[in-house]
Amino acid sequence: MIDACTGLQSVFLNQAAQHHDSLMPAYTHTQPAQPTTIAHYLLAMAENTGRDVSRLKNAFENLNHCPLGACAITTTGFPINRHRVAELLGFSRPTRNSYGSIASVDYFTELLGATSAMLINVGKFAQEFLLMAMAEFNVVRLPDGYVQASSIMPQKRNPVAIEHVRAIASKALGQVMGVMTSVHNTPFGDINDVEDDLQPLNFSAVRDAVRAVSLLSDALSAAEFNLDLLRARAEGNFITVTELADVIVRREGLPFSLAHSIVAHLVKQATEVDRDISYEMLK
Repeated sequence: MIDACTGLQSVFLNQAAQHHDSLMPAYTHTQPAQPTTIAHYLLAMAENTGRDVSRLKNAFENLNHCPLGACAITTTGFPINRHRVAELLGFSRPTRNSYGSIASVDYFTELLGATSAMLINVGKFAQEFLLMAMAEFNVVRLPDGYVQASSIMPQKRNPVAIEHVRAIASKALGQVMGVMTSVHNTPFGDINDVEDDLQPLNFSAVRDAVRAVSLLSDALSAAEFNLDLLRARAEGNFITVTELADVIVRREGLPFSLAHSIVAHLVKQATEVDRDISYEMLK
């Protein structure tokens, strides 16, 4: 899973490297807000994915302790070397407390917690690119291998790869939530609740998480952006007027709240007559 996330981060970084100067509109509350670049947008996703990698690495470090030798609860009467046993089995070190070794569940809940955070990020990324691929947005085009034709409508290029990402990630997140719910109020001890009824869900959730991340990486690695349309949208919808309000504050010494009101009024006036804000209107 760490490798899959690192791969996705590399895709974002590689795409961003090609678009340092490619303008696009940034959105807040689903509405055009301010102009930015495709690189800025993708690097935000890369940073999110980097934190996912860090969380997964931390989970691995806490998981990589060998419980063998704890036995039923109070260790063994045989003279074993637990450090050597841990080394032979590929662990970094033995667990410290035998009671905790048989009673704890955080060895998998921490991993699933990191997985759930990653899956939520992946779901948000998938939703972004599905919207951007819509004809109404038309700013991202997936390669032919990641879209599907319609059995009836010849014109369709359905972005099914990312739909599968969304479905697989949601399935994995559901399995994570099922495991967490199953153990949240169980006794602190050796119990069957965390054994063969639950462990398959752990493995399935991780397996599906890897599938979702890997498929998203593949689909986005060759995605193309509609640079002309993104630039045009970055120049429309009055999305540079925050700077106009700031200029009024700096040059005229007005409070920002008043400058904000002036610019908001100008935007309303310009919208009503379907034109840009002019210097005459500002005067």
